[in-house]
Amino acid sequence: MPVGEPGYDIIPVFGQSNSAGAGTGYDTVRFDVQDSRVDAFPSGGAYARQIVRAGEPMSQYAQDASIATAPPGMSFALPFARQYAATLPYARKVLLVPCGFGGTGLSTPDSRGGTRNWAATTTGSDSLLNATIAAVAAAVAAAGPGVRIPFALWHQGEQDASNGRTTAQYAADFDAMLAKFRAAVSPDLPMVVGRFTAEQRAFGSSQVIDAAVLDAPRRNLRVSVAAAVPSGNSDPLNGAVHFSAGGQRILAKNYFAALPVAFANVLHEAPVTPGSVSLTQAGTTLTAEWATPLCRATDFNVRYSTDGGSTWASLTRAQSVAPVATLTGQTLGQTVQVQVRTVNEEGVSAWSASATVTLKRTPNAPTGLNAGSATGNVQPLAWAAPATDSNHDAATSYRIEYKKPVDATWTQGPVITGTTGTVTVPEFVTEYQYRIVALNAGGASAASNTVTATTGMVADMRSGLLREYSAASVTGVSDGGVVTSVPDSSGFSGPDVTQATAGARPTLKLNAANGQPALVFDGVNDFLADSSSPYATTGAETVVAIVKHTGGTLSSGEAVPVIGSGQNPR
Repeated sequence: MPVGEPGYDIIPVFGQSNSAGAGTGYDTVRFDVQDSRVDAFPSGGAYARQIVRAGEPMSQYAQDASIATAPPGMSFALPFARQYAATLPYARKVLLVPCGFGGTGLSTPDSRGGTRNWAATTTGSDSLLNATIAAVAAAVAAAGPGVRIPFALWHQGEQDASNGRTTAQYAADFDAMLAKFRAAVSPDLPMVVGRFTAEQRAFGSSQVIDAAVLDAPRRNLRVSVAAAVPSGNSDPLNGAVHFSAGGQRILAKNYFAALPVAFANVLHEAPVTPGSVSLTQAGTTLTAEWATPLCRATDFNVRYSTDGGSTWASLTRAQSVAPVATLTGQTLGQTVQVQVRTVNEEGVSAWSASATVTLKRTPNAPTGLNAGSATGNVQPLAWAAPATDSNHDAATSYRIEYKKPVDATWTQGPVITGTTGTVTVPEFVTEYQYRIVALNAGGASAASNTVTATTGMVADMRSGLLREYSAASVTGVSDGGVVTSVPDSSGFSGPDVTQATAGARPTLKLNAANGQPALVFDGVNDFLADSSSPYATTGAETVVAIVKHTGGTLSSGEAVPVIGSGQNPR
């Protein structure tokens, strides 16, 4: 078929919920718009088996349209299709066949405890693969003349991670699924597969599946892997397993960039030299990454030099077609060069151009730390940048750390780039210690000098205040002494709270918590009261009390704020 002939390029999109559509926050006015050259052939929902204009949320078209995600969301399919359509002759259009099904794997059970899955061996209504093959066939019949299926897009694996599948098991299941799909649709059909969110890849069970995904192009011709999406792009409503709308847009670009690699992953072609090698330092570890070459790869060789290229050492690494390698145990201050070459069945490519980096040395400690006046529990700090010398490089950022004087462990606070900053600590009116650690690619410095400061009161607690009674206002009573009255310290000259009955009076504890005094009530009949109400008319009132509960259902000694509100019965 001539490429410029009018008709549809049909693109099957299938897998789990990220392919079905789970990204919330999409914008159908500015970013996630429809395209007159991109249609959809829904596999589920109100428009199943009809050609409609593709639009977000794509989850409305998925095989699992009724329960794919809640709330519904976008997938990478439409932004990918818009990019792809722009490369086609104007007479041609794109027809997406969205067949994703949330919470399903190449294994069972699915996320709902059912038996639906993508395995090649599954039959009947449980076979999502057979349903997808049928949907593609129906799309071909509906699309009319000039139709072709140039490739497919797959994103899946989260459920298999939950099911505890091994790398080998998932690899075998995926390869069998792909073989069956190709046998039914097109024998050499290219496919691009995607990786999990960065947050999901942090889990060991997901890393097991991710390893099988990364190795798919080595095991299967005409397959490539879309590059990983950076962290911070998981969905705030649908969970870390799902990409946000922004993450789906990035994923779409990565799928599009990986498409030529899938077409180039064929036999009997000489390996191509990798390009754009980059190096990233984290302490004494270097991570090398490179652009995937447009050829088949079964492995990459990596070598490095620490003497300007006079001699080279080969990096020992497991066979992998992932375009990344890790060099551990490097020396800070040392200059390292790294080169990469591609391996396939035809041999090896030439070595890439060298990527060179001089490993940063850790900074000196910051100096001159001082604390300003806190606003509530927000503490401002300022310090001086450390000097550089022959053994220490400049800092690129700083980490604030804090703890209470009685604590042994420091809590790591925010990382900032300047020499002033604030940290929000948990408690008000509490003494904290602070220190600063300087950071760069080489690691962390020693800590700065330590300063001590006390946080303030809740910023808006006194707004609208009519009465305030505090143990700190009690005078003339020693530690453990009986308290007969407490004056109002709100500034509005309210009456004292008092207790005339000797057996119902609280006692004073001078150092009850964080150096602050407290009134101790016996929990039986101790109380203080005044005879007047601060309110002139009927209305809402709010009472705030800071208490330390020593019995009942709370843990002994647990401090809790108690806030109550109701109507003044006046």
